Amino acid sequence: MGPAPEHRRRLAALSLAALGVVFGDIGTSPLYAFREC
Repeated sequence: MGPAPEHRRRLAALSLAALGVVFGDIGTSPLYAFREC
């Protein structure tokens, strides 16, 4: 029963990272806009 919890933990970490990227993108979009100008 070792691989299953590890896989689940990895999946949770990936989903958290994806959420962080999405919300981080929303939070830093003004910075990107300033960079583009």
